[in-house]
Amino acid sequence: MLECQLNNDKNTGLSQPNKTITFKNGAYYEGQLDEFDNFNGFGTLFYNLKQICYTGYWANNRFNGFGYLFNQARKDFNH
Repeated sequence: MLECQLNNDKNTGLSQPNKTITFKNGAYYEGQLDEFDNFNGFGTLFYNLKQICYTGYWANNRFNGFGYLFNQARKDFNH
């Protein structure tokens, strides 16, 4: 399990306030959490420095429902 630090509550008008969790490896999550601090609801996971890994809906720390998954390094493919 990655060690992390839970930061700031931001009230967005949604049913749950947004929170930020920062991991030791530089990754961080901004979004809704449940009462056990699991990713639940809408949120965005970043690799680091605003580089998005996934943005969308979560349930129990897993992608759930509609969302977008991004590669860390951009690769162009020619056919």
